[in-house]
Amino acid sequence: MKQFLKKCIICAVAAILAFPAVSMIGLKNVQAADRKESWQTGIVELQGKEKVKTKKTARDTYNSYASRKEASTWDMDYDTSAGVAVGGEIYLNYESYLDNAEYTWSAEKGNVKVTGNGSQAVVSGKYTGTTKVIVKVKGTDWYGDSEIETKEIAIQVTNPKLKTTKIGTVMYYEGRIQTTGVSSAGAYRIWYDVDDSSNFNLYSDGSFYGWTKQTRKAGVYADGKYLGTVMIKITNPTWNIGYYMVKKGQTKSFAVKGASGYTPVTYKIGNKKYAAVSKTGKVKGKKYGKTTLSVYVDGVSSKIDLYIVKSKVYTAVNKAHSICKSSPKYSQAKRMKKGYVDCSSFVWKSYKKSKVYFGSKKYAPTAADIAKWCSKKKKLLKFSSYNKKSNKLKPGDLIFYKKRSGKNGRYKNIDHVAMYVGNDTIVHADGRSVSYSYPWYRKAAAIARPVK
Repeated sequence: MKQFLKKCIICAVAAILAFPAVSMIGLKNVQAADRKESWQTGIVELQGKEKVKTKKTARDTYNSYASRKEASTWDMDYDTSAGVAVGGEIYLNYESYLDNAEYTWSAEKGNVKVTGNGSQAVVSGKYTGTTKVIVKVKGTDWYGDSEIETKEIAIQVTNPKLKTTKIGTVMYYEGRIQTTGVSSAGAYRIWYDVDDSSNFNLYSDGSFYGWTKQTRKAGVYADGKYLGTVMIKITNPTWNIGYYMVKKGQTKSFAVKGASGYTPVTYKIGNKKYAAVSKTGKVKGKKYGKTTLSVYVDGVSSKIDLYIVKSKVYTAVNKAHSICKSSPKYSQAKRMKKGYVDCSSFVWKSYKKSKVYFGSKKYAPTAADIAKWCSKKKKLLKFSSYNKKSNKLKPGDLIFYKKRSGKNGRYKNIDHVAMYVGNDTIVHADGRSVSYSYPWYRKAAAIARPVK
């Protein structure tokens, strides 16, 4: 429980310190837990199959197994059942209390081979099923009297396998090596070796985290058998979400790049009457409106709102993003010059290419006058229905804000305007330059849709 709580705390802190989520699948980065680890170096023998060079092999010590052999060793004083794979080997220990002890090991059925050596025995699996291994001990008790002691352990002979030998996982997200067919007794004794644990942790439950792009090799042992090597690729895929828009009739790629390639990247449209998406992430706009686009890549899913918009809106919003990217200076005095903006000239310049001038082709009106023009042209939306309701807004919508204090004598006391660009985000010139922000960061006065 302490380990679990520690893991939760670290994940929460890491989420607060997450990297910017610009066109990233990893929208929230979750750090791996800071668990106690034991370290090994050198060459790890993978049961005659291959050798994996390991350095600083990270391993959770929750199950207290210091080595692969220890994980495959059962103490008959405490364990009542064990598992061995066909072709695998496990070890049984039994220390009798009798003096001058002579041990005889045997199996109830022929699906295992038992080779005894005093108080220890090696059990090899031959074919699946259940059986018992019995040890009989002849010796003398404390009084010197002869005595025979019998001890047995239930054995499940299994055929364990890896579910997959290739796993792709996004950085900072949990991945997991999965097996099938492992004995119930051996499920908590699976042993993992990794070739390099730099920026990578692999734990005894098969879970792992990586926090740089990398490819790791992990050897897996269960029920005394080497199951194979799992290739683990830690990825940092990028999603070409662009500006969340596509025009009606337009085909646009929203493909993910940088995936592992081990499993297909899948895409899904929420409401197919608005858009369609191909297996390769190409989206075609079918009907004006809003739907969702989801992607699943390397164990992580993400979803955005996708807007099918008119050409004028598409042009205006793209222009707004372009201006923002150019980092213009904020100046009311130079607002109409190239490289300078204030809030209203930014909106005017963004819509100018779409031939929406808000009443003046040569000079940008103030924010309040743009709102007044929208009212006159019946472009204002019903305020009570749209205020603080981002899910109802569309890219290109304008949000007008009230003066923070006092009166300015202008329409609806408006002194600022911003453009909504989708997915709960505005772009605006707010005293410094052009930046992105949350739509409802201050009190709104009106909302308009210049292109209906």
